[in-house]
Amino acid sequence: MAKIALKALGGQRLNVERSGSGPPVLAIHGFTGNLLTWDSFSKAVQAEYSVVRLDVLGHGLSDSPESLELYSMENTVRAMEGLLDELSIQRVHWLGYSMGGRIALAAAVLLGDRSLSL
Repeated sequence: MAKIALKALGGQRLNVERSGSGPPVLAIHGFTGNLLTWDSFSKAVQAEYSVVRLDVLGHGLSDSPESLELYSMENTVRAMEGLLDELSIQRVHWLGYSMGGRIALAAAVLLGDRSLSL
């Protein structure tokens, strides 16, 4: 696991784990969850996909700043784009559950040129 500081979040850090090999999937957990949500999925597809799991800002081992503006959907999508840049991922399959599904949907729409599927 690594904590990655992102400009879109004012330097706040997201806890990220990457495993497997192949086309990248960015897996985003639901509200009050964490990256462990995707343990079974990650293990099941690791031979075919590289799975990037993260703790969304304010969850798990990621930073939990008091500034509410950092939690906006706009900042969250910019953080996802910054994360892709930091990990040298050009295009990704978006996967999300509940709140993570909403983030994945917004990212797929707003970052269409970075999206392989939703």
